[in-house]
Amino acid sequence: MPSMIEFEALTTPTAGTAPSDIITAIAPAQASNFNLTTGEATLFLTSQKGLNPPPQKHASLLMSYGVLNSNTTYVDGALKIIERTLEFRNSGLVLDGTNGGAGTTYTGDAGSFPGLKFGSPNKFNVLHKKALPLDKFCDALLLFLDSPYNTGARHTLAATLIGQIGECAEWMADSDDLAGFMPGKDKCNQNLSAASFIYKAGVLNGDDAALLAKGQELVEYIFDNRVSVTGIFQEPARGLFFDGNYHMYTADMLARLWLLLPDGAFRTRLFTLLRRGLRRWLATCDWGIGIINATGWSRTDEVLPRITGLTTIGRNIIPLRLHLANYVLGTGCLPCDLSLVADACINNGGQEFDHIVDDDDDDGEID
Repeated sequence: MPSMIEFEALTTPTAGTAPSDIITAIAPAQASNFNLTTGEATLFLTSQKGLNPPPQKHASLLMSYGVLNSNTTYVDGALKIIERTLEFRNSGLVLDGTNGGAGTTYTGDAGSFPGLKFGSPNKFNVLHKKALPLDKFCDALLLFLDSPYNTGARHTLAATLIGQIGECAEWMADSDDLAGFMPGKDKCNQNLSAASFIYKAGVLNGDDAALLAKGQELVEYIFDNRVSVTGIFQEPARGLFFDGNYHMYTADMLARLWLLLPDGAFRTRLFTLLRRGLRRWLATCDWGIGIINATGWSRTDEVLPRITGLTTIGRNIIPLRLHLANYVLGTGCLPCDLSLVADACINNGGQEFDHIVDDDDDDGEID
């Protein structure tokens, strides 16, 4: 059966630019942004943003590196990042300058991360600040469970974290926050991160039927309301709807979901829409030379200079996602081999993309 642990170990089609090479190259720089002893990213708790979970999402990349390279420092660091973040699921410290600088501790529903007050500061973004890292934590834990490190004290810790993840998913699935977020937030990737998290939490928690059903319901809603007939994963901003960078982030989430789904109509529909979405994305790229044209994208644009090779997550994340899409879709269903496009993007393109200045909706999803 195809799996993420199999995909991330691939050394093909080209040595030096394969999935395993990309992960090995880009993860250490992300690890440097963490204290792996405390499990905190540099920007996790700050006086400017208070409780800020999105940077913690890279626990997934660190777990990938650790499992791939037999590096227990990274495996344990990833687990610690997840553990530290989940300590705030029932109460949360916001460093808002009160109490002599000590901040305010908020309490609320179990699993709700009450330190992130819903509706502030950026409308529905606060739910996204929870869903984004929680979805990536699920990716990390799913990979961990398939690894040789799922034994002893690590197994016990992971089981505890999985239970806490389930608590967060149960809160989110039934929350008024989610009920407002899905129709009120029109970004496909942000809607999908919540749906994907709830479904994956169900998988992790013994195929919890309620969570699986809710996750599928939400994904189907997204298919019906956030995906165009031409395959655009909609990211409306500035009067535009297509953004190639966010498009590939959504494609990555869909590919990971497909690997978890049982055979059936839902899995088939997801595959079909993923294929349609990749066909639409290819319209932005010169396949042979790996140059992406960001003209007319809604939320991001190219950042110069172009630097080829395995360099940074910003320049190499789209190629990694192209490799994953190719792994899921296989060859023959698109007009080109996505893995060869990924190679060309690395060797000839060397492009990086970041948010347009007037985009106030940046929670760091694109990498």
